[in-house]
Amino acid sequence: MKGKFLVITILILAICGSVFAQDDSDDEYKKNEVYVGYTGKLFDDVVDYEYQGGIQTSYVRNVDRYIGLKGEFATTKKNETIVRSNLGTAPNNFSVTTRNARRVTTLMGGVEIKDNKSKKTVVPFAHALAGVGNLSNTIETRCSQGNCPEAEIFDVSNSDTGFATSYGGGADIKITKNITFRPQADYSYIKLDGINRHNVRFGAGIVFKWN
Repeated sequence: MKGKFLVITILILAICGSVFAQDDSDDEYKKNEVYVGYTGKLFDDVVDYEYQGGIQTSYVRNVDRYIGLKGEFATTKKNETIVRSNLGTAPNNFSVTTRNARRVTTLMGGVEIKDNKSKKTVVPFAHALAGVGNLSNTIETRCSQGNCPEAEIFDVSNSDTGFATSYGGGADIKITKNITFRPQADYSYIKLDGINRHNVRFGAGIVFKWN
């Protein structure tokens, strides 16, 4: 995990160097944009909606004033621990701890629409993306007290990949000419295990822009 944050930090510093080196006399729209931020997801687990948190990053190549080609990567995760106590019959009671780690990862591409030449402080945008999504689930059960039966100690891992789409938008709030703050939200669909899952994503982060 520390390695991932180190790579992200180095990437942000490298982008910042490029951004601040830009010539502010250039009135053309910025051709390149990189977004890095936090994302939250209300994930449809069929029975209810489960909150997950993670990171989201994207790159946009603006091909004209209003249209950009966008690639996006996002991953969210939820860790859950459940302790079952006083199982079995006295005096041979035992306790079992179950740890469940669920991760949803998406890789999508599509189109982003906004006015790239706008000088306004707040510039709205919309996007439509499609690609693939993956759900991985790992369950570890361990004996936390007493002598547990072997049937209570097990590890289970499964993964499924399916079609994913996302439709939504947000706004770029100007910090400098080349850096904006971006809140965003969208509807996110993933088909996993043969089930249509309708999710909601929201988040915020920083956009770095350069030519």
